[in-house]
Amino acid sequence: IPVIEAIAAKCPILCSNTTAMNDFPLEKDNFFNPNDPAELKDKINLFLENKAIFNSNVNNLIRKRYNWNNSAMVLYKALINEKNN
Repeated sequence: IPVIEAIAAKCPILCSNTTAMNDFPLEKDNFFNPNDPAELKDKINLFLENKAIFNSNVNNLIRKRYNWNNSAMVLYKALINEKNN
């Protein structure tokens, strides 16, 4: 999944707001309308000028959702649920 791979590599993330990528809990600054080239250009320029936005968004996602502890807990709960069914 490209977004998770980008998070793992601590790469900047810009996603279309009209695809399944819209389901990821990214900040609004990480999304753009693919039918609006000017918006994409503005987003790219925003992040080139302020790399802290990218770093902050990625670091928040890693801490909150995409980390080993959370992944292990999700798997554990799924296994316990399957065992109880």
